[in-house]
Amino acid sequence: MEDEEQVAKEVRRQGGFEYVRLAQRAAEGDDLAAEAAHDMAWEQLHSGPWHAVHDAWRDAYALSCLRLATHRAHDALRLLDMGLLMGGPLLKPRLHSAIAEAQLQQQQHHRVLHGNDILDSGEDMVDDQHVNGDVDASGHALDTERRCSIASDDGSELIVHSNPFETHSQILAATACNPACQVPKSMLPCGSFCHQTVVRKKLIPMEEFICDYFIPTLPVIILNAMTHWPAIEKWKNLDYFKDALGSRTIPVEVGEHYLAPGWKQELMTMEQLLQRFQSPAESLIFHGIHWQIPKLKEDIIVPDYCAATGGELRAVNAWFGPSGTVTPLHHDPHHNLLSQWQEDFHCGWCGNCSR
Repeated sequence: MEDEEQVAKEVRRQGGFEYVRLAQRAAEGDDLAAEAAHDMAWEQLHSGPWHAVHDAWRDAYALSCLRLATHRAHDALRLLDMGLLMGGPLLKPRLHSAIAEAQLQQQQHHRVLHGNDILDSGEDMVDDQHVNGDVDASGHALDTERRCSIASDDGSELIVHSNPFETHSQILAATACNPACQVPKSMLPCGSFCHQTVVRKKLIPMEEFICDYFIPTLPVIILNAMTHWPAIEKWKNLDYFKDALGSRTIPVEVGEHYLAPGWKQELMTMEQLLQRFQSPAESLIFHGIHWQIPKLKEDIIVPDYCAATGGELRAVNAWFGPSGTVTPLHHDPHHNLLSQWQEDFHCGWCGNCSR
């Protein structure tokens, strides 16, 4: 294939002649060569700082994951997810296609083992009784970034995001006894914030948003702007994530927040993450929903207000975790538009005067 030839060409430029030889043998069906090429690419990813790894070796790793997955049917989903997480951009479309095929095969295998019907891959994998059942409200997060041409000419960005919280009563009970998940309610000292009480508006016109709030950098709460999102209904039940994504390998942050002692990152399946949400001793959060799992990206609709500055959509960032998730006070080099669906959320803004 053309993309494989491009990978081989770029890897040769980096001196990876042995990898190219092994990759060719793997393409011919050599199982040992496929494993050796995978190991060699993995070593190159860890030969120095991540930012210094050449894209050629990241693409080589993605290709090796595709190759090895054809020889390791039982481990195919994990290998393909690793290719998405660690690989370069060139082969991502093929990885997504291979993942869809692997999930379909997994469903068929499950049908044979258990004799129960499983929905086709093109349909939502959620029972109506789960969606319509008596469950707690849920909230999850997303970030949408655009280039800001109005506010500045230096590539600053407009961001949309929200913080997550869970649904099941088991998780609520578990996080209730977790000190890391308890957000105390307290009155802040007078003068803690630069602005007066934040204005609340219902779906204001774009011109009003730009002229009255965006350009003068004033905060505003826009109500009822995301009631039409499919996620509002679908994400009410964690079984939606378990049924559709339970076997997918994902990166998870473990710890109260990234500045807390013992904070680390782990790889686990979505099903393992949902199980560990019930642990009172841990605080976990999964990010990267948007690009690793396109099915979830379809559940959100980019707010029209993101078009206020013009430019093309750059990225969608998402976070998924239990209650009490904390982001330490920090400064973003871009404008923020926070989308939130949650009953109780604490957020503080510090204007230019506090930087």
